[in-house]
Amino acid sequence: MPRKRLLLFVVSIALFSRCETFGQWIGRPEPAWEKTFQTWVADPHKKVYPNSFGRDLARRQIELQACRNEWVIIQLGVRSPQAVKSLSVRASELTTADGEKIGSNLIRVRYPGLIPVDENGQYTPDPLWEVPAVSLRPYQSQGIWIDFRVPADAPPGKYKGSLDLLRDGAKADTFHVKLDVLPVSLPEPSGYHCYLNILVDPSSVARVKRLPLWGEEHWRQLERYLQNLAAHGQ
Repeated sequence: MPRKRLLLFVVSIALFSRCETFGQWIGRPEPAWEKTFQTWVADPHKKVYPNSFGRDLARRQIELQACRNEWVIIQLGVRSPQAVKSLSVRASELTTADGEKIGSNLIRVRYPGLIPVDENGQYTPDPLWEVPAVSLRPYQSQGIWIDFRVPADAPPGKYKGSLDLLRDGAKADTFHVKLDVLPVSLPEPSGYHCYLNILVDPSSVARVKRLPLWGEEHWRQLERYLQNLAAHGQ
């Protein structure tokens, strides 16, 4: 390489090495919390998108109130600057000072999966997958959906328990749960009076599941949808 061209090559490398790369944080510094493993109590009425974040990263108390025979819902949010091979939750039983218990076997943990939604142009969390654990890519947020039905014969009182968040098999965080079970019972869903104006589209189920319309497997899938509606009194 001629000496002049070599000199220009060296100068260009020096200039480019001095240029600052902003990435996605154009015009502002990267938040300090983005460099740490983050967990938070998320509003179950809001979805945890791949770029969601939590404002209150210090809260570890979850206080709930429910009737007997009522479903209780908790959502956690997690975000990590590093990849996580296995993310899961371990729930304890809920107990009162008098020794009454709601077993941990009644507590269900699921993970919202992503689907492409044309209306908002985003990968949107929607299906709840009942799997032992999920993995995270770097800087990916993930919701964790936890629910259980308070037994119809549960004695009223104040119950306490915990949710351990496990990262690659090791405990990364703990959330403490307080549940106040009221001396009131809800009827079975079959006794609900519900007006439902959102109908199941059979052809959409076949399209998403990639099944022949009105085939045997299509009918089996539709039965699962109807069972879910009936379980919620719809």
